[in-house]
Amino acid sequence: MGSSTIQGTNNQAPVTSVQLYANDELQLQIETFLETKNWFYERRRWQFRTQKVSRSKIRSIVEVAQVVIATLLLEPDSARAPSQPSRQEVELRESI
Repeated sequence: MGSSTIQGTNNQAPVTSVQLYANDELQLQIETFLETKNWFYERRRWQFRTQKVSRSKIRSIVEVAQVVIATLLLEPDSARAPSQPSRQEVELRESI
């Protein structure tokens, strides 16, 4: 039975680190707070797909985290992952 369990878990879709925290108490509190402001906090991907919710009113964990980093921690440059280098930047680096 042990090997079938391991094989079963190894065949599942990969889980991101964000998904591991989706049901934490803090995430539930954020969801509840945003609902009072008529916003929808998508803790799980496609959480609102069966509901008639405007996509513009839905915010993901990553989006809310970016806002917190930029505004509360005063680190707007750190709020988003670094962008991918342009083709010109890659070519320049390779030529050096």
